[in-house]
Amino acid sequence: MSFPIIRYADVLLIYAEAANMANGKPTQEAVDAVNEVIDRANGYAPNAAHPLLTTTLSKEAFDEAVIEERNQELCYEYDRRFDLVRKRILKEKSIPQIQQNFSEDDYLFPIPDNDVLIDKNLGQNPGYK
Repeated sequence: MSFPIIRYADVLLIYAEAANMANGKPTQEAVDAVNEVIDRANGYAPNAAHPLLTTTLSKEAFDEAVIEERNQELCYEYDRRFDLVRKRILKEKSIPQIQQNFSEDDYLFPIPDNDVLIDKNLGQNPGYK
């Protein structure tokens, strides 16, 4: 059996993002969750290049900071694309060579051939043949 492994830092960042969205602004608990990840990354010492977050941030700024923290903290865990697609920021965060050929179809995966064969009324997602 295969079980996904989710690190504690991932759980903290998921919580912080969800709490921010649910409350319309960063709560102290959400800030504390992200700051726990930042503190560990900074070696528990102040770091002007990677400062702790505060509740004075707007909902949007806090969300952006959490997504960037997920990028840095989980960079080798193959989660980035899912965050970019979920937040609809794939184009703006991609390299210029990808941006020039970008289309909204890039947010979609193909529907598996087996599913299309089983249900003849099911069409394929745009951009896939």
